Amino acid sequence: MDPSPFPLQRLPLVPFGNIVRLINPLPLALCSKRCQNAVRALKLTTEYVNITRAPDEYFVELIFTSHKNSWSFVLNKGINKFEYPDCYALDGQMFQTSTECYNNGDNEFVTLCEDRLLAVNVVEKFVKSIFHCKEICYKIDGNENITEAVLEIINDTHSGSSEVELGYLGVNVRRGRNGTYRVPNLPPIENDALKLVLDTLREDIDLKINCCPGEGFQYDKPIRQKYFHMGTANWFTFKNFMDSKCEYFHVNTMFRPPFHFSLKNVNTYLKRWNTGAQPHIRKILIKCEWNQRQINQTLFDGIDVFDIVETTQQDNNGAVAYQFECKIQGVNGTAASVSTKQQKFRFQVL
Repeated sequence: MDPSPFPLQRLPLVPFGNIVRLINPLPLALCSKRCQNAVRALKLTTEYVNITRAPDEYFVELIFTSHKNSWSFVLNKGINKFEYPDCYALDGQMFQTSTECYNNGDNEFVTLCEDRLLAVNVVEKFVKSIFHCKEICYKIDGNENITEAVLEIINDTHSGSSEVELGYLGVNVRRGRNGTYRVPNLPPIENDALKLVLDTLREDIDLKINCCPGEGFQYDKPIRQKYFHMGTANWFTFKNFMDSKCEYFHVNTMFRPPFHFSLKNVNTYLKRWNTGAQPHIRKILIKCEWNQRQINQTLFDGIDVFDIVETTQQDNNGAVAYQFECKIQGVNGTAASVSTKQQKFRFQVL
């Protein structure tokens, strides 16, 4: 048998691509500039990408159909550099790395760096320059990780189902007169940092806000993200809601209802949607604690409803909960379903 290496890069593009699709393409792209260009020419698509920027974790996860790559970053202070024998040239910088290759083709990279945020930025730009990245999930925590440079890199993303999650949602349990209830435990975020995200993030990138700005925070521009999710909406005013240009609006339903979303305000929104004045939002999900009388007398006051379904359901505490579902129709002929079930208000354009 000829012991010489197989001349992979001398193959025509089609057979070269057929072979590369059977292996993990990331290690090959890291071999040389020539390998990078060869892999880039294949226009390979990722299955999922997870990028975390948090004070205690900077991490990139790149998953293809059959292979997984994880990339973490370690500050190079007091570290034995001989334990990181591999060197990768990315964006004009040399990254000293420990590479673990597993039998199934997966890889784990641990890179030494002086600044973990800058290192993640470099790796993200490299990955996006080689592969067509879709299903990117960004997790960002800590004001120092919310910068114009980071948002510029995030915005330079292929169109697809990408989302940015600010902060990490925690839950505390408290005891009240009627038993226990849950309250959100959200990390703080500086007002300017949250405003920068709302002003800058590309419209087709979904946004989840699981952090809490300072008291008095106000945002006077329309929310532009198509999918907008909040762990708590205490800073979010009814004017923010009415001015929103998002398509999907969701406030976490584990917690007590947002105080700006009263029966009267929701009724006002439904009336305006009925006349065509609220054309943007297609789906709403929020917590509600309305009883049968409030729903029948206030929620649909001045609104014609049809296809009504009324039921009752007993919860875990033995209390009987009233559930209501119906349809409404706008003046333009568009129909929507409206329901209050299990203390959740849902509105969805059909």
